[in-house]
Amino acid sequence: TPAPAAVPTPPTGRAGRGTVLVVEDEGLVRMLLVEVLEGDGYTVLEAADGTTALARLSEAAAGREGPRPSVDLLPPVDLLVTDVGLPGLNGRQLAEAAQAHYPDLKVLFLTGYAFQALDDRPGDGEDGLGRNMRMLAKPVAVDAFRAMVRSMLSDG
Repeated sequence: TPAPAAVPTPPTGRAGRGTVLVVEDEGLVRMLLVEVLEGDGYTVLEAADGTTALARLSEAAAGREGPRPSVDLLPPVDLLVTDVGLPGLNGRQLAEAAQAHYPDLKVLFLTGYAFQALDDRPGDGEDGLGRNMRMLAKPVAVDAFRAMVRSMLSDG
């Protein structure tokens, strides 16, 4: 029998704090990202497309407004991790729509394309990305992904 696939082990130290929404249309990639984040102690929500992601953000934001009749309140989202090349509403459009409602939301783009995939509109930073936005190239190294998430969530 073949050996089981190696599952990334969480780094030692403080458990992750915060809620991350992972938006990735490739199921296996999404599953790996969720597994890594949950293993590191983060609360993770997931979506396969931008429209579903906006609904999840809205549901999570309702938790900020106080209790509601629903039994399962979602925690507010601290970080949006999204593929740029989503079908329909792409990652950049998703991020802009999300930040229009939640201006302090941090966004980590994952892309197999060059920066041009995010388009040529100027951002707030030298890299052309907007406020509270970062990018990692695919294929994403697990250690680089962990470090970026930890860095973004520890920045105020």
